[in-house]
Amino acid sequence: MKRLLLPLIPFLCLSCNPSDKEYKDYSKEVIITGKVLNSDFYPQEKDLTLIVPFFRDQETKYVVPIAEDGSFSFHFSPYAKLRNVQISKYADHLFVSPGDSLHVEIDFKNILNPKISGDAEKRNQEINTFAQSGRYYIEDYLIRRDLEPEAFETELQQEYQLRQERRQEFLDTYKPDEEIRQYTDKLLKIDYYRILIDYLSTRSWQNKDISRYTEKQASISFEEDLIQLHRLLHNKRILLIFDEVEQISFGTSSSLNWRDGTDALFFWQTLRSISQTDNNIFSFVITGVNPKCIEDAKICNQPNPIFNGLAPQYITLFDYDDVKNMVSEIGGHLGLKFEEEIFAKLVDDYGGHPFLIRQVCSKMNEEVLENKETRPFKISKYSYEKQSDNYQNKMKAAIEQILGVLVDYYPREYDLLKVLALDGSDKFKSELQFADCSIDHLLGYCLIKKEKDDYYIRIKAIEKHLQQKYKFDKTYSDISEIYSMVATRRCAIENKLRSLIGMQYALHYGKSAKRTLMDAIEKTTKDDTQKGAMQELYFLQLKILIEKDWAWYERLFSDKTKFGYFSDVINKNRVDAHAKKPSDEDLFLLNLAFKYFEEALEAIS
Repeated sequence: MKRLLLPLIPFLCLSCNPSDKEYKDYSKEVIITGKVLNSDFYPQEKDLTLIVPFFRDQETKYVVPIAEDGSFSFHFSPYAKLRNVQISKYADHLFVSPGDSLHVEIDFKNILNPKISGDAEKRNQEINTFAQSGRYYIEDYLIRRDLEPEAFETELQQEYQLRQERRQEFLDTYKPDEEIRQYTDKLLKIDYYRILIDYLSTRSWQNKDISRYTEKQASISFEEDLIQLHRLLHNKRILLIFDEVEQISFGTSSSLNWRDGTDALFFWQTLRSISQTDNNIFSFVITGVNPKCIEDAKICNQPNPIFNGLAPQYITLFDYDDVKNMVSEIGGHLGLKFEEEIFAKLVDDYGGHPFLIRQVCSKMNEEVLENKETRPFKISKYSYEKQSDNYQNKMKAAIEQILGVLVDYYPREYDLLKVLALDGSDKFKSELQFADCSIDHLLGYCLIKKEKDDYYIRIKAIEKHLQQKYKFDKTYSDISEIYSMVATRRCAIENKLRSLIGMQYALHYGKSAKRTLMDAIEKTTKDDTQKGAMQELYFLQLKILIEKDWAWYERLFSDKTKFGYFSDVINKNRVDAHAKKPSDEDLFLLNLAFKYFEEALEAIS
């Protein structure tokens, strides 16, 4: 089956540990104590390292000294129901759960056989017997990488069979529980596929010949290579995963040939052709933030090979337990702990969106670094509430990144989302057209939710962002609201224009700026300071001053005719001062004029 996974911001989390939402206290500390015997046998060994696996090169390491009497201890939170950790070089496979207490005895004269007691003693002793005795488990495959595929496959199978026989001897001897049986089986498979992938990678590099992949031969060569790989994998079906599929999709790729040319067409034609010839060879998954590659019926006026050919699945938002587990685990690796109430606040403020929540937690970590707090450090709910608005202000770029897909490719959906944020559910429903599929994207991306007959924005931070960014775009029903909006926007623009003119006169005339300014507008002022003179200028005078010295301002406003027209629109429509209800046409023109000045003066404080 082919699937399309569409997270709003794609991410992939790999873990060796099963998730279990019923288990609540993942942060409860594990204590591993121990004793080193015959420490004088390796006198240079002064400390031990406990490794908690994570992403490659990001594992957490705890280093503790070996005391004079040989004792040592580790304290850490596992943030999982069951986690595999290791004491480097001496006990590579230790299974722990939250709250466990283990005791590990390491004899430097017999380092292959650590003795483990305490919680899950039997399980840990058995896995270490299997993995470290040297009798039942051999990790490395010493097979030459320059062998031909047939010879390599024969030797690999012989080696793998030997390891299976040794594992079976272990199972027959110790009769471990099902968890150990599964773990040892997976351990052998991981080693098997690691050597196989390494061989294929090495061979591909050594025999790198792209001459077979000409425009005419590429599809044939690709199919031949897939068949060979399928055979090396003992006819097991191959799964191809194409992440960030928008980068190889027509209309969305950053590469010209993929975005506007026929590369995407030929690529999907090849995959579809091979799949239809023999669907047992491979299947594929595509993931990304944009489903246009399966929604567009044509590519370069040719039928899209995967149009409606895949089943889209949108990744859902995290619930409370998901957020708690993610934040606790990642924070734990950084020495951070969080009060329980923070998890609920994160869900409430950011709707369970993992990307936004991780960004907020990064801001918290930055504060801890700036304040030079000692770790482990616990972040309180009061600290979060105090900084909550500040966090959201710092999230504008992240929110714009999320909404960018709608802005660039689904403007209709973006406009609908704005309506919902600014004017509410009733106005949103009135904007929907019959059989309007725009809502499907908003629901799929988990941006909105339907509750009975009403719609809501699921992520408060996005709703607030839209309300602040488009605060003057809402539909005004009350005349007092219209007066307030017009006065607020006009005054803000006037103040910025006064500041702009004041800076230009000060720059060009220095100490004589005030006198020159007053002469220019043929107006006197009682205030003896330049600031006072600026405060007495209004829109008509501001327009005259700017047009008089247009060369100073043309980089900001560019079009002098448009500047004059929009200035007149604002000056003539002082509806708040005249207590006059503006027509819809007047409001439309006013809005255009305000936006013209607001965008031009955005950088001026």
